[in-house]
Amino acid sequence: MYDRKLETVVGALVLFAAIFFAVFIYCSRDVSNNSNILIAKFSDVNGLKTGSNVLLNGVRVGQVSKCMLDHEFNAVVEMLIDSSVKLPVDTLASISGLGLFSSKNIELVPGTESDVIKPGGEISMTNPAFSIETLIGKMLFGTTSK
Repeated sequence: MYDRKLETVVGALVLFAAIFFAVFIYCSRDVSNNSNILIAKFSDVNGLKTGSNVLLNGVRVGQVSKCMLDHEFNAVVEMLIDSSVKLPVDTLASISGLGLFSSKNIELVPGTESDVIKPGGEISMTNPAFSIETLIGKMLFGTTSK
């Protein structure tokens, strides 16, 4: 009798764990389905990498699909944004991180224009990555610029 209760409890736990992992995988799936490509140019992407989140008001709406340099040595970031998200042409893209050693994300701040960025378009207003490490280094050792 005791063995059957134990087997039932273990079976229920295994079933619960399987459902939990299935829901987790579904919620963290790639956003490339039904996504539009947008690009943004930054002077510095310090720590941003492929797969980093793109957030709008703290909600994940996409991910970074590619980081590269253009002929003027600007960092060009290609993002996959959920096609249901329509961003105004005056949207601001900033690179941010939650903590000192956290991974970087792109934060989108929508503007007020009625025109929207077309798929394959560019977010022209950007803020580069803020590096707390660089700021601490400048405070401790001073700047080397003349």
